[in-house]
Amino acid sequence: MSLKVKHTKIWVLFIVGAAALLLTACFGGGPETTYKCYGNASGLLVEYTGEDGVMVEESVSLPWTQSVVIGGNELNIVLSATNEGDAGDFTCEIIVDDHSVMTAEGAGGLEISGDYSKSGNTAEANFSSAYIPHEEPVAEAVEEEPAEEEAAAEEAPAPDPATGLQIINGLDAPICAVYLVESGAPDWGESRLTEADDFILLPDTDFIIPDMETKSYDILVEACTGDIVSLLTRTELGPNMWVEISTYETDRKITVQNNSSVDVCEFSLGTNEDNRTRNLIIDKPLAAGDEKEIVINAGVLTLWAKTCDGTDLQVNNVDLMEHDGYVLDITDDLLASGGEGGTADIEFINDTSVDICGLYMLEDASKGWGGNYLTDPIGSGGNHTLNGVPQIELSYKVESCNGIILGWAYDIDFAQVVEEIGTTDLTLTISEKALMKIDNTSSLDICGLYIRATGDSNIYPDVLSEDVTLGSGQQVGLNIPPGTYDFVVESCTGETQDLLAENIYDGYVWEISD
Repeated sequence: MSLKVKHTKIWVLFIVGAAALLLTACFGGGPETTYKCYGNASGLLVEYTGEDGVMVEESVSLPWTQSVVIGGNELNIVLSATNEGDAGDFTCEIIVDDHSVMTAEGAGGLEISGDYSKSGNTAEANFSSAYIPHEEPVAEAVEEEPAEEEAAAEEAPAPDPATGLQIINGLDAPICAVYLVESGAPDWGESRLTEADDFILLPDTDFIIPDMETKSYDILVEACTGDIVSLLTRTELGPNMWVEISTYETDRKITVQNNSSVDVCEFSLGTNEDNRTRNLIIDKPLAAGDEKEIVINAGVLTLWAKTCDGTDLQVNNVDLMEHDGYVLDITDDLLASGGEGGTADIEFINDTSVDICGLYMLEDASKGWGGNYLTDPIGSGGNHTLNGVPQIELSYKVESCNGIILGWAYDIDFAQVVEEIGTTDLTLTISEKALMKIDNTSSLDICGLYIRATGDSNIYPDVLSEDVTLGSGQQVGLNIPPGTYDFVVESCTGETQDLLAENIYDGYVWEISD
């Protein structure tokens, strides 16, 4: 999980102050800049950077808000405000991409200016502000006794962002644990959510961890389901900063499934032994039959696990750059092997005349094919390698860019394949075969297509992806070895039609009708 980290407000009196921030986020088009001013001044003369960088000047009443798209990846942003009356105070703020980059107070006037730039998923902003007093001295106000509510607030002050770290829940689900410790600490300690926070952080809410020192920290955030929704290590944090827990394009999900006969007490991950996280199973063991999800930034990782009876497991070269998600299926057999060398590198060679746009590989295809492993097509004659594929029973499916299902196989025992050929460098060649077409001339949409060789007792999973529907009037192509097969199609409303013991040859068309 990516975490956005930002400095909060810096207030400036009679001087120019500077604030710098580094945001890790997912940007779409050009950033939107929003200016806000509010307070008890009667009116302001404002000047601000408008569309295409053109300065705009106007008189406004308070509260005032204006949003513009300046355009470009490197922006110079200016907001100045002058009090058009003789009294009153006001506050102005600049917000870029929904994130406050600077807030300042004024009396006679103020100016906020700075530079904002972004590249890919990273944005950087450097802003300063200047405060301008009234030209004429303002009479000193008589100090009054605080009201009861103000007195109560003085007795129990709220945590101050200036001395603490603000944690914001940007997810759609509540958070029940936030662990923050100095990098190198032996364990995660206690959750920073306390009884004062009701031990829960709801969506779009925040809390402050007070009295922070600027140091290198590790953060672990758990949803109320127990899944880890954010994991950040060796990150410099401190006062005047915030961390937003949210979801980004670079996030990848690791699912740890305990399908062994014993409980798992430890799980950790890292790029190597020296960069290994502390134990990510904090409160209770992962019982047999349970699973835990962990969201983390894409990378190539080693996974470590240990059962509660002391059996160690290690899986190397789990490539989350290639995988949209990864499932570590902890079985008794995998524990017995220790997991060392329990992965293989599989090269897919495109020996067809069309480009490949879909590559799916997972353990249980009966639950759907999951995410596509390809970010770029494999051209005709090209190849693509999946690294760190676990040596377990896996199914795979390959699709062309124009929707032809080029190949599929179910429950391949890759451990047995590695043992038979004596290497973990495997090759799968996708070749031209008989091209069969299934033509849906019925009035119903088709959501399922099941295929097996005639005489095989297994009912194979659906070869259509979860988000693929063969609509009325549409066709799908199958690149299939000539032979005798059984086919079953299922409509999206549950009706079925079959084609049994059919001899398939190049150019065969199965027309599905009402």
